[in-house]
Amino acid sequence: MFLSFEKWHGCRNDFIVIWLNPTEDQTFRSLVGSAKHLCARDGRSIGADGIIVLHKSSTTDLLPSKISIINSDGSLARTCGNGIRCAASSVLRKNLKEGRKGEVPEGVEFSIADQIVRCSFVNAKSMRSDSTKFPIVCVEMGTPLLEDDSEFFDHVASESKRVLGTENFAVAGCKLGNQHIVIHTDRAFNIDTLRKFGPKFQHSDHWDGINVHLVKSSEPSEEIQKRARAEIGFSISELIHAASWERGAGETAACGSGACAIGAIALNSGFIDRSEWVGIQMPGGLLYVKQDEPNAPIQLAGPAELAFDGVVEI
Repeated sequence: MFLSFEKWHGCRNDFIVIWLNPTEDQTFRSLVGSAKHLCARDGRSIGADGIIVLHKSSTTDLLPSKISIINSDGSLARTCGNGIRCAASSVLRKNLKEGRKGEVPEGVEFSIADQIVRCSFVNAKSMRSDSTKFPIVCVEMGTPLLEDDSEFFDHVASESKRVLGTENFAVAGCKLGNQHIVIHTDRAFNIDTLRKFGPKFQHSDHWDGINVHLVKSSEPSEEIQKRARAEIGFSISELIHAASWERGAGETAACGSGACAIGAIALNSGFIDRSEWVGIQMPGGLLYVKQDEPNAPIQLAGPAELAFDGVVEI
């Protein structure tokens, strides 16, 4: 079976994006079973951090009714900020190419794991059908849970003690569709620390893998502020450097839901003004997070870029 696909990335967190018709349930199951091969980076196939499937309700639809996120190991993810932005940008591209002239959506919404996700595009109206650069996408990612599940946070504390031992890190947990552990360091930012501890958190009686993030806060430079104003129209109040080890994928260049978890934990500290955006600098690029109130949905803004189109046999 041959399938057309698009290859997208959000801050170098990359995905194989495939549109499926309503009759292609078996194809979806084949994609789940083929994920390890399709995402392998050893030259045998496309190579990616995961697969984004956009499910159509009819063959003529320009908007998907829902999306599914398949991790590179074949497991399913409940959310993925970078993947959602790539999915939204693929929808925008399809509408630009196949929709009626002049009709450019300002945003899209679809369901993922029984949740409705809303996305908006920054300055999408200026795009043409032959555009190759796509606008910043802002995603409403849901409300982070920082204290509402005492059992989960007890497990975060006990597993952190098991994995980190006597290492002196501040550790916090967050649930945002996926589960996250955020490890804050005031020392020199060392990616080897993440590579040492990230895999160890995956093996636990309390979860079937978990997202792990190493973070360090800093003052945003004027260059970063200039970039933020150009990309989202606002300055940022804080810049947090982060590196991520993702459940089902391993070390990735960026993690969108992780950026939200990191931002929510930082905002919950009370030391950051909620009226401004927070910058999350990951190895693959810069993401932006904003949450107006503790119990409000958190917003994630960042780029999505098309790498190439192709056809693959599964």
